[in-house]
Formats: sequence, C-alpha cells, structure tokens
Amino acid sequence: MENSLVWYFAYGSNMSSAVMARRGIKPIDAKNVVINTHILVFDVFGVPFTEPAMAGIKQRPADHSEPSVHGVAYLLSASDYNRLKVSEGAGTGYREVMLDAEVVGGLGDLDQGPAKRRGTSDVPGTVDGVVSRRILRGEAAVSNPTLTVSTLVARHPFHPTPPPLPSLRYMNLLIDGAVERAFPETYLLYLQSLPTYTAPELNRLHEFCAVRMFLGFWRPILVFVMKRIKAKADPDEDNASAWAAATVNILFRTMWVYHDAVHRKIWRCDGGRSTAQ
Repeated sequence: MENSLVWYFAYGSNMSSAVMARRGIKPIDAKNVVINTHILVFDVFGVPFTEPAMAGIKQRPADHSEPSVHGVAYLLSASDYNRLKVSEGAGTGYREVMLDAEVVGGLGDLDQGPAKRRGTSDVPGTVDGVVSRRILRGEAAVSNPTLTVSTLVARHPFHPTPPPLPSLRYMNLLIDGAVERAFPETYLLYLQSLPTYTAPELNRLHEFCAVRMFLGFWRPILVFVMKRIKAKADPDEDNASAWAAATVNILFRTMWVYHDAVHRKIWRCDGGRSTAQ
C-alpha cells in the first residue's frame, strides 16, 4: 500500500494549490474533472461565528437544477492521501467514497509539459491512461476520459433549518481554486452567486458579548478534542476510530443546538445564517 497511488477529488478549499501546499501535500498530477451524479452542498458542520459550514457533495436529486460539482483530481501517494485525511479531521467529519469523474477542459497536468502516459498506464482509475491536450484545451472530443476518484463526503450530514452558510473567507477559497484551475465560467459564476455568512463587526455590545462568550466557551473544547483525535490518528495508516467520530458528531451537534435554542435568542445575534437583526 505504501507505493500505491490514489486519485483524490477535491471540490472545496483543497482545489487551491496554496491550500494543498500549506497541508504539506505534494500532488504528482492534477486534472480538472466533473462528477455528473453529484452536486455541491454545505452540509459539514463548522463553528458558529467563524466557519459555520464546510463543503460536501451529495447525489443529485432527480429534479435538481444545480450544476454538477466540479473539482480537481489530484494524483497522490498513499501516505500523502492518508495525511490529507488526517488534516481533514481524521475521519471525524468526513467519510471516504469512490466515484466516477469525467475529465474536462482547463488546466491539465501539473507540469504543463508534453502529454504523458500514452497507451497502457499503471495510474489507477484511468480508462485508457491518456488525457489528450486536445481534450484538456476544451476542444471537441467523442468522449472525455474518466477517472475513478476517492473523495470525502459528510459522515453525518448537517441539515438544520435554516441551514448554516459558508463564510465569505471559505467561499473565496473555492472561488480562488476555480479561477486558478480555469473552471468553466458558468461554474465560477455559480460559486460567486452562493450566499455566504459574514460575521458581526463587534461594534455593538451585544454582538461583542455574543461572539466572545460563545467562542470563549466552545473553542477551547473543540481544539482540545480535535488535537487529541489527530494525535492518535496515524497519518500513514488509517483514520480515527468510530468512537472518536461519534464523539465529535455529538459535540458539534450539541454546540449547534445550544447556539440555535439558547445563545442566538438571548443575544439576538446569529452565528451561522445572517447577522441581520
């Protein structure tokens, strides 16, 4: 397993090469892909007042008109892939699935050099081992190659009413990644159209108290628990145990129940949907 390669599908902040570099992940290759069976959602719980929701994907409902989810397929070593999973919470918020992704136009191989791996390839998940420059430039082709990719989806999808929104900072990471990878303009415009959460500016006393008191209580607990879990997760082996994932799920849901039922009503300040009073 140490020498095996994995195609990892990034659809959130990991589309940005800068984010991958900060995580210490060094992709061997990268291709723009689309998964026509799934759409982008924000169903991974975050922290009120800072990052209320994170990106996930779900199977497209029959009557859904949203665009298919676009992203980047990174070719990673097994150790880098497991290290990435640990950086994403060691399996506490996400679970791994395998899907078929279609290679689309935009940026191709990382080195942008001559086409590689022509003919039979030992790269996992490719149909024929060939991704032609003609296809990567977006020119007409009979059919685009497909890859079998591994990706991470919400382990416990979070759907309160109304749903939390991603922060402006987080959404800008997705948009930056889409621009960097030269995604289709229609998908870029879609990302730019999605609503985002803007935290209070703390220039009113009740907003200042609401944010400081909430984060002052919950943040140390979350940091302590996540550090313990990541410390116990082996980056070269596997994810956190089932009990750890269950503990994190209960912790985050308890935090959100308290926020929705108590905190935002007392302080008249919402930490995940809107700052309007």
